[in-house]
Amino acid sequence: MVQSQSDIDWVIEKGPFAPYVALIYLESFTSEVLERFHASGGRVSGVILLKRNQSIEGSSYSPDYECPNRGYGMTLEVFFLLPHVHVT
Repeated sequence: MVQSQSDIDWVIEKGPFAPYVALIYLESFTSEVLERFHASGGRVSGVILLKRNQSIEGSSYSPDYECPNRGYGMTLEVFFLLPHVHVT
């Protein structure tokens, strides 16, 4: 969680397990912070923005499955039924 300038410095300069994905509150996220993360030489690979005092409703939150595309894959049986597939 990035909450101060010293946290940003630690992630960019000292953290031993880079690359990091920085968690930062929306009101602390500025173009200067983004530029520092971008110029970090790959030590920051992403940013997650958080909004204070916002709850996540259980019914609107997506489930966490072992396979992220569960229900959207294609089995071989279905693949061979497609019109563009010709078996010779």
